[in-house]
Amino acid sequence: MKKIIITVLTISISILVIVALYIGVSTFRNNTSEIDTQIQIYSEDQAIKVIQDNYSDVKNVNRCNGFNCNSNIRTKYLEVNSTWKVEFYQGSGDCPAGCINSHYWYFTINSSGKISKEGEYSRTFNSRINAYDETGKPNFEFIIE
Repeated sequence: MKKIIITVLTISISILVIVALYIGVSTFRNNTSEIDTQIQIYSEDQAIKVIQDNYSDVKNVNRCNGFNCNSNIRTKYLEVNSTWKVEFYQGSGDCPAGCINSHYWYFTINSSGKISKEGEYSRTFNSRINAYDETGKPNFEFIIE
C-alpha cells in the first residue's frame, strides 16, 4: 500500500512539474508586452512608425506593393476605442513560390500611444527533420476580428 501511495505521489508531482513548465513556455512564447509611448496617434502611418520605433523586430517590415512580397503590414482601425490593430508579416525562403518560412507579430496601439504586443507566431522549415518548427500562437483572424 505504501508503495502505491509513493507511486501516485511521484506521478502527481511529475504532472505538476510538466504543467508548470508548459505554462512557463507558453507564456514566454506568447511574447506579450506593453509600452506607453505617450505619443498622440493621428494616422495609420504614424501608428506603424511608433510601433517600429519601439520594437526592433518589425523595424524593417514594409508594406507589400506588388504580387511577389516577402513582407507586409496589415491594419484595422477600431473606432469604438480609437485603437489600431497592426499585423506585421515577414517571410523568407523561396518567396516567389509563396515563402516557406513565416513570422507574424500582432500589435494594438491606441490614440494616446499605448502599444500592446498581442502576440507573435513563427513557422520555420527544419530540413533536418523535414518538418516545421513553430513558436508562439497564430492569430490569422487578428485583423478581421
